[in-house]
Amino acid sequence: MLLVLGPPLWLEGDWHLLTLEEPCRIRVVEAEVWRIVQARDIKHFERVTEFLDVTYTLVPRLVTPIKHMKIMFGLQVSSLIL
Repeated sequence: MLLVLGPPLWLEGDWHLLTLEEPCRIRVVEAEVWRIVQARDIKHFERVTEFLDVTYTLVPRLVTPIKHMKIMFGLQVSSLIL
């Protein structure tokens, strides 16, 4: 799908535009991230980890620090293995 439509705009965007005041923007990016994870598009896994870091800084109580670390580590290992 990325080959046909090209990379989404948020891939080149500034992460500082994501704020809690505009939840729609976060939802759009979250949908894109979820699609990348489901498709196992390894080229963009780095952006997925960046999105997770940004959302963790926006809402630190969403997951525990240990769970966040495990998710990040798992994504980094998956990108190396796949």
